[in-house]
Formats: sequence, C-alpha cells, structure tokens
Amino acid sequence: MNDSDGPRSGGEQPWHGRSLLLESEISWLLLVSILDILLTTALLHRGPQFVESNPIAAWFYMRFNIAGLVAYKFGLIAAVVVIAELVERIKPGRGKFVLRVGILAASGVVVYSVFLHLQQPL
Repeated sequence: MNDSDGPRSGGEQPWHGRSLLLESEISWLLLVSILDILLTTALLHRGPQFVESNPIAAWFYMRFNIAGLVAYKFGLIAAVVVIAELVERIKPGRGKFVLRVGILAASGVVVYSVFLHLQQPL
C-alpha cells in the first residue's frame, strides 16, 4: 500500500491526508490579505504621497518592486498559518485566536486603505 491509497493500518492518516483545523480562519486571512495587497498596490501607484508603512515590506518593495512585496507578505502569512495550525494541534483554541487577531489587524489595514482611496481625488 502506498501513501495515496488512503488510511494506513490502525486508522492513521498519511501526512497529506490530514485536514486543516483552521480552514475558515485561514480563508478569511487570505481574503483580507489579498485585499490588502490590491489596495496597497493601487495606493503606491497613485503617487509619491503614498508609501508602504511597514519598513520591512517597504524594503522588499524598493528592492524587488511589487513582486517582492507580494512574496514578502504571503511568505509571512504562510509562516503564521503553519505556526497557528501547529499551535492549534497542541493547544486547541490558541491557534484560532492568533489567526482571528491577524484577521482583525489585516481588516483594519484594508479599511484604512479604502479610507485613503476615498480621500484622494482621481
């Protein structure tokens, strides 16, 4: 029997057969993060009055343009998701809490970016 044949003896799942514990939270975090990237990109292209306020993200943007910014932000999100999943397996509820805080923080950034867009004339 190979790993793709389903459950192993004793009911053990292969590593790739395990489901995510935080699918909903991960989906929401990805959604608001994508909105953040789209709005940030739009603001940065509107003119020099807009800058990336996160110094690490700004370094990636200045060095590698938008591709570097996207790679940095989604690399960071991937790391947080992996850590939250691991924490959730050890201490149920704590990984979910971490992701929900991240969702709220990213949502705040999205709301602020929308506000900045609305304040600027086209």
